[in-house]
Amino acid sequence: MKNLEFLEDGLIKFNYDFPVFNWFYPYEADKITDSNILNEIAEKNINIFDYLSDKNGDTALYFHTPFCQDICAFCPFTREILKDDNKLELYVDCILKEIDLKKEFINSKKLEINSIFFGGGTPSVLTAEQIEKIGLKIQSSFNLQKLKEFSFEMNAKTITKEKAEILKKVGVTHVRIGVQTFSSKYRKLFCLTATLEQIKEGIKILKNYFKNISVDIMYGFNGQTIYEFLTDLRKAIELDVPNISLYPLNNKSIQKRLIDSYKKENLKAVTGLDRIGFKILAKEYMSYNGYYPHNGHDFVKIKQKIKKEEFMTKEYMFEYHRTVYGTEHSQLIGFGVGAISFFNGFITMNENNIDKYINDLKENQNYRMIIRTYDKQLDIDKSIRLYLPYHGNILKEKVDLNRISSEVIKKLEILKKLNLIEENEKEYKLTFSGWLNYVNILYFLSPKDDQKLLIEQILECEKVRDIGEWNFEF
Repeated sequence: MKNLEFLEDGLIKFNYDFPVFNWFYPYEADKITDSNILNEIAEKNINIFDYLSDKNGDTALYFHTPFCQDICAFCPFTREILKDDNKLELYVDCILKEIDLKKEFINSKKLEINSIFFGGGTPSVLTAEQIEKIGLKIQSSFNLQKLKEFSFEMNAKTITKEKAEILKKVGVTHVRIGVQTFSSKYRKLFCLTATLEQIKEGIKILKNYFKNISVDIMYGFNGQTIYEFLTDLRKAIELDVPNISLYPLNNKSIQKRLIDSYKKENLKAVTGLDRIGFKILAKEYMSYNGYYPHNGHDFVKIKQKIKKEEFMTKEYMFEYHRTVYGTEHSQLIGFGVGAISFFNGFITMNENNIDKYINDLKENQNYRMIIRTYDKQLDIDKSIRLYLPYHGNILKEKVDLNRISSEVIKKLEILKKLNLIEENEKEYKLTFSGWLNYVNILYFLSPKDDQKLLIEQILECEKVRDIGEWNFEF
């Protein structure tokens, strides 16, 4: 197993740049062996949601739409080309049934929903009528009095005035557009078929209804130059939207057809040092134009310039990620094919086959899911292991050091000594070097079982594809 080691070479603090940029926590979980729990869920797996925590913590709902007009060559998620409108309607009916199955468990715990996220796939392939049907069902089924954010992903080709009006009607507050790149070369390689004109026109429509619009931009493509990267940033900024999410492309998860296209074009994978260089450039260029990071990779536009030493802003937080990369009592409840839930020491994943998911709910009013469990100490440790490195800071009032494991406390002290994390009277926060290396810090703080499994999967992947040099050998 590759061991993460610390270096002192200016901004380079580790012996490698970890090549996977997000994962669920904990990554490794066990099959349920507790006979009492097994007996309770023997009749219906859905009964596992009786174990939802009733503690006061953030609760998010995720809704997965697995249909797309085109399949992007980098996408690893559960999805298929939409060929049958009737199948989409059946899927919507199944989502409504799943809401009915879960709402009693959620409401019996008196949970107040903090955020909602529609992802995919492409949620905006839903018709206005289908969006309204699901949206009104959500409103009538859950306590949304403390809802802070309702996010909805859209493909520029599917944006219409009618859909924007319905999204506003059902309570959507944030819309997120997957632009990825403006480069004609890479848009072709990635099978991105929305035109630049459709992107601009779609955002123009959305600005009439929403204050919070975000565009996703990726970087770290095989063969990508600094010129190409900065051109993407400049064009994203010209869209004049409040939020720009800047994600490194995960070469571990891209499709084989993209690997083949890279080979055909003789485009070599960028290195970990390239990725760090891109991120340094992004921070400088974005902040010059009024955008500052609010977590490890997302930027928000603010009016007031901040001091260089305070390079991150607290003016905005992506509420859904407050839960996904949350603290002890954060809970995510997923709906739809392949959707993941985590709560109170359990992780579940819905049936991953679209046809089976539809058939189960249509015929049996139930569906299959994978259910795993893990040591609840890992939830206690989340405030330091997960929330701090991902979001860049955490208030001390949210951290109970007396309950956090000694292993995590020791690692926190190591990171402080290396000037990757600093502590003041009120909070722990990343330094600039810590922000540059937040993924490495996430990995370093992860449980040993998670580290082992992640490395094994990366090394296995390297046998069949070039993911780029991620270890540094000076």
